[in-house]
Amino acid sequence: MHHLRAHSSGCRQQVFQRPIERLLKCDFKHRGSNKSCPGQSLGILCVKSVNAVLEDWIQEQGGQMPTKLSLSQQSLNNFTMVCKESLEKGRTLIRLPRKILMTIETARKAQDYGHIVDSAALSEWQALILHLICERARGKDSFWAPFISALPDQAQHPLLWDEEHLKWLTGSPMSSVLHDRQSQVVEDRDAILKAIPQDTLMGQPKEDLISLDLVRWAAATLLSRAFSLDLADDMEGMEGDMSYFGSWQPTSQVNDTLALVPWVDMMHHCSQAGPESCLRFSFEIDAVMLSAHRAYTEGSEVFCSFGPNLSPIDLLLDYGTSDEGNPNSKVELPTKVVAAPSSARSRALLEALSRVQGEDSKLVLSPRGPDITTVAWVRAALATDAELIKAGWRYKATAEDVELACRVMGTLSDPISKQNESKVLAAFSAAAMEQLSSYPTSLEQDEEEERDPLTGMTRRHVLRALISEKRSLVGTISVIKEWTMKLEAGLPLEELYADWDWGNEGDVYPTWEDEEEGDEEERPQA
Repeated sequence: MHHLRAHSSGCRQQVFQRPIERLLKCDFKHRGSNKSCPGQSLGILCVKSVNAVLEDWIQEQGGQMPTKLSLSQQSLNNFTMVCKESLEKGRTLIRLPRKILMTIETARKAQDYGHIVDSAALSEWQALILHLICERARGKDSFWAPFISALPDQAQHPLLWDEEHLKWLTGSPMSSVLHDRQSQVVEDRDAILKAIPQDTLMGQPKEDLISLDLVRWAAATLLSRAFSLDLADDMEGMEGDMSYFGSWQPTSQVNDTLALVPWVDMMHHCSQAGPESCLRFSFEIDAVMLSAHRAYTEGSEVFCSFGPNLSPIDLLLDYGTSDEGNPNSKVELPTKVVAAPSSARSRALLEALSRVQGEDSKLVLSPRGPDITTVAWVRAALATDAELIKAGWRYKATAEDVELACRVMGTLSDPISKQNESKVLAAFSAAAMEQLSSYPTSLEQDEEEERDPLTGMTRRHVLRALISEKRSLVGTISVIKEWTMKLEAGLPLEELYADWDWGNEGDVYPTWEDEEEGDEEERPQA
């Protein structure tokens, strides 16, 4: 949704294996059903496949495909992008002209509703929802008809899950995240309806055109298919020096634009793909380009990167999918679950930080324990007034002192006292054990079900996300136990984490020094 953190430029906005329409049909309903779908409402004859229609349209608009790519149907509701020739690493896969992207700028220029985007106080996200719905309603007369015809009905995206599917998230923090997103869909729909001054739009009553079901579909489409791109011209995107924020920098990319990018949006994510396989915009040629992150043999699936370090949780909630062997396990806990501010002074410090990180910031745990930014947050929450003043949070500092708060968090990246560190470790241990006990199934049960070849694909995606959470909790409990034992044994604070690699940035998870292969501790039971 529009409140989510933004990914770095060229990455997807946080893909169930997407059910692309098999053929662009001329009938308006699913066969044997009263449920309409986006592609079928456009009245495009079923003469060509999605692959051919899109490719012809892209090339007509000046797009270039230096490599031979095509859609391949692996099974019902499962399409992949495959190469029809061998490709070397770094090869340019596609170049798409800016004019075929759907952005807030193209929404502003649209007939019938562009004035609404321009005059109403709609967010970029809401403007794109209106854009997508109205172009869908325009049917075959829409400039983007070949693209919209290929969009799935998103029935398997978490935003459109029924109650039975929602029960799969019982006990998980993902459940409340999804509930908040569903509530946001209602708020977005109300905001869009309020922005439309007349009773009708595109020849339809506005309540019918901007229905809750269509807004939910559009939101799921944006979550699962939109990219965050820096479309600034040349030096326009340059920012001032933000280095003083350290690891507490604002998460949004100020100059990034949310964009629907035809064709590329059909690729699946690969966790092993780095920034070289993120979509990028070149202002010199006014086009977006994508390159191969590795060599491919003829007939193999071609991947892109939706963003760095995306976990199974990110992939499930944003895209409705997961990738096998994803190494980025984590669990995100609300701050209040781990620790509440212990005083008015710590509350003011954390409120100042919320103006940088957002009010709904989460604390991140991985199988290797909490990251350094998460630990610093809890230290701040549990520090005494004297400890905060010593760390640099001035006596009269308020929530308005954002820059000072960021500097203080740099100090709190290291332990400040044995008493504080003891409380911090105890808080992590209690929160992790409480969360682990809230699931109806154990980690071992989920792992066994995920390995079962009879497990359905949607359920498998959910299990991978749940396993990611539980492995992170189990690992955190084990790590915190070891740290606590060292602290209680009298190890000096400056040596407590001496054999621990926090990484170069606050959101890089720590890793132990080389461990002996197969030397695994017994893990707590859920």
